[in-house]
Amino acid sequence: MRVNVSKFVPADDALEALLHDAAEAYSPFGDVTRPFKLAFTVVSAVEHKLEIAIARRFNIRHPWPESVKEADEAVGQAEAEQIIDMPPREVDVAYRVEAAPIRIMCWPPHVAEQDFLCRFQETHCEEGCGMMTANKALLAAMEKGRQARRSGLSEYSNPYPDLRTERGSITFSRAFRRFWVEGWREENAAIETRRVS
Repeated sequence: MRVNVSKFVPADDALEALLHDAAEAYSPFGDVTRPFKLAFTVVSAVEHKLEIAIARRFNIRHPWPESVKEADEAVGQAEAEQIIDMPPREVDVAYRVEAAPIRIMCWPPHVAEQDFLCRFQETHCEEGCGMMTANKALLAAMEKGRQARRSGLSEYSNPYPDLRTERGSITFSRAFRRFWVEGWREENAAIETRRVS
């Protein structure tokens, strides 16, 4: 759903839209329904603190832009209409907005993960250049990969673990892992080019 939400907002709000539910991955409560959050305010309080930490970590705006909230509601409505077993009358009052004009796909976790990571990369790129610009931490991981190659370390010496939460959801460690490998491979290509020249 987060990838879908990120495609229904202005480009400047795409990363916020993609990460707007990231707190659920770290919350002890996980992904809970809106009625549950309203009944147990501690859930919202915990999520709010996690959202602030995530926003600081990825240098994004919080509170989330209004466009993110609107897109989230529209995509949520599309989900309610297409995949949740609700009578039509209940669907109409689930979000009270027009559904986003998309087909909701139910993917296996590994496909959803790849979709998320690709969109995560897209939201950090300058158009057409492939160079990551928005996140200094990810750029630092890429530079560490380059340094590792210059030091003669193998591509398999990646220091970033392939981590998942206790519930099996992905963590941002995978993004750092991917950027490190990209840096290593870029430097390796440069070294090979110099060798041939």
